[in-house]
Amino acid sequence: MIMQADFPIDFVVTWVNNHDEDWQRKKAKYERKQPESRQNDEIAQNRYRDFGLFKYWFRSIEQNASWVHKIYIVTDHRVPDFLNLDNPKIKIIDHSEIIDKQFLPTFDSNTIDWNLFKIPGLSEHFVYFNDDFFINQPVQPEDFFSKDGKARDTVGQSIIMPIEGYDHTLVNNTMKINQLVNKREVLKRGWKQFFSFKQGLPVLLLNVFLSAFPRFTRLYDAHTAYSFIKSDMAAAYHQLEPELLENFSEKFRTSDDYSIQFVRYYQIILGHVDVRSMYFGQTANTNNPEKTGQLLFGHKKAKITNVNDTIDATDRDLQKIIGLFNRRFPNASGFERVRE
Repeated sequence: MIMQADFPIDFVVTWVNNHDEDWQRKKAKYERKQPESRQNDEIAQNRYRDFGLFKYWFRSIEQNASWVHKIYIVTDHRVPDFLNLDNPKIKIIDHSEIIDKQFLPTFDSNTIDWNLFKIPGLSEHFVYFNDDFFINQPVQPEDFFSKDGKARDTVGQSIIMPIEGYDHTLVNNTMKINQLVNKREVLKRGWKQFFSFKQGLPVLLLNVFLSAFPRFTRLYDAHTAYSFIKSDMAAAYHQLEPELLENFSEKFRTSDDYSIQFVRYYQIILGHVDVRSMYFGQTANTNNPEKTGQLLFGHKKAKITNVNDTIDATDRDLQKIIGLFNRRFPNASGFERVRE
């Protein structure tokens, strides 16, 4: 029998309406001030594209995680037009409620992510979603937190193989962890987590191989919904506060950024995590509708399906994916307004 968590668990999701003309004007104003060398990577349009899947995010919640306490939608002065604001579980959070006005507007997801713990009324235990993470199989609170309140995560080591500007962030995260802790002491205290078979053989083998190195080369970054303890996120924020405040002054991502993955790392080194399979979440790119279909209809192990938007996806690819989601989640949820 699975022991269930008996504390409230909230979901937090970030969303932007890239079709909104006011938002487009704001973004264009600050884009013009950016060096041309950064525009292809850090300001890529697919980072902000909404092509109509967000209502299926809510349908997936109602179908597979109806136990959720509250859902906080973090956005920039806009509300999805389909959303039923009378649903008592929904709360809209504007950027101005959690981010100091001197840093607004912002188009850096890292700035937004790092301020999530400031959401008024947010529960101590919450799960953070991008708007392209969908709960594709029934989940229970125990999938995200243990009964004693530890965050579920994949506790593994990895290596950095840089191919894009964002990878500077991985270096920054790992460098700071190495400055804060002694790797051998972390492994000694957390050996049951690092060397658990429950996480999957690839993670176990990486942990065995990389444990020989005196410092962390990276921690394993699963691309899925993340379980966070609010007080741990606040503590991680304060560890990096001078660097973060400097980064927040930039409107777009920079090579000096730290990402929310650091909070996961921080929870791991504190011993505030319990293990979860590396297969909990699986990813398909928008330029591959066939794989998206396989994950939605044929992959029972993966409870979270991530549809990662790639800039080379065609309109036909996107329409195919919308059709797949309409088949998978055909019924409107209580989070949607009733159409007249």
